[in-house]
Amino acid sequence: MTEDRKELLRELNAISKRIEEIVSILGEEERVIKPEEKTAQYAEPLEVKITKLLKELGAPASNLGFGYIREAIILCIEDPTLSNGGITNILYPAIAEKFKTTTPRVERAIRHEKEIIFSRDNFKLINEIFYLSDKHTVPNAEFIAGLVEYIRMN
Repeated sequence: MTEDRKELLRELNAISKRIEEIVSILGEEERVIKPEEKTAQYAEPLEVKITKLLKELGAPASNLGFGYIREAIILCIEDPTLSNGGITNILYPAIAEKFKTTTPRVERAIRHEKEIIFSRDNFKLINEIFYLSDKHTVPNAEFIAGLVEYIRMN
């Protein structure tokens, strides 16, 4: 072996030992985070994603319906069976209980917020979510289910 090659091997060996020392000093808690772990760790919270979507649709955050819709989406994502027929019997009462109001008020506030969204000029996003052809609005259950699926897909 040439002298240069021997020197290079000594340097690599020294570097390797130094890396081992650093790893032992840092311990398991300070290990390198893999890219897929970073994505999961720093993923945008569900509530933030829903809020951004509702604002993008033009929903006024000051209305009660805004919070009710956000809560409805969260509950439907946590329990997918709710968006398949449990809207009036299970979802509205659960939201009403959480916000200390009545089921009819929840339904009415969601309908009002939905009407505001559909009255705004954001047809591109609305059509992307609900695949509407000539209808100008959808029932509350379909509205919530569409938002839930959109959030799941994005």
